[in-house]
Amino acid sequence: MQDLIAKAATLLEALPYIQKFSGATFVVKYGGSFMDSPNPAVRNGVARDIVFLEAVEIDPVVVHGGGKAITRAMEKAGLKADFIQRQRVTDEATVQIVDEVLSREINPEVVATIQSLGGQAVGFAGTDIFKCRKLWLDDKENPGRKIDIGYVGEVVEVNTAPLKECIWSGFTPVISPTARGEDGKIYNCNA
Repeated sequence: MQDLIAKAATLLEALPYIQKFSGATFVVKYGGSFMDSPNPAVRNGVARDIVFLEAVEIDPVVVHGGGKAITRAMEKAGLKADFIQRQRVTDEATVQIVDEVLSREINPEVVATIQSLGGQAVGFAGTDIFKCRKLWLDDKENPGRKIDIGYVGEVVEVNTAPLKECIWSGFTPVISPTARGEDGKIYNCNA
């Protein structure tokens, strides 16, 4: 009974915010650290919050991560993960793994988790939603020089039409953090 009373109190406290943001769109990052937790309550916590936002007529748009899963898939393929300034160095072999893991493994899992909790979700590969430019890092040891970290991009354009259509139809868009570069190739982007 105490648990129910506490939940009711929380909802009453949140009511002004629910009223204020009803009909608004929230972009939510569903981080890889939540997805990698061995505790199902932690893994499902963000998904449950997304379903709650849907229920109170706030429109979430989810962009998920998956860095640890990418690293595991790279190791399985015999590749070593390398990072510079917290950015994954992404060569051609790595970007194929990134796309596979994020868009074809993790994305459907996130969608299924939201749906298992009573929500409505549709998955999108980031390459269908995001356009990017190649990301170059500043070389801190050699000012004025840039470091090439491969197929890593910075989002510069978002195709909002399919996202709006999804929201208008009552579904939450779930997007992987990949993008299509100016050269037409797939790029890894930070969620």
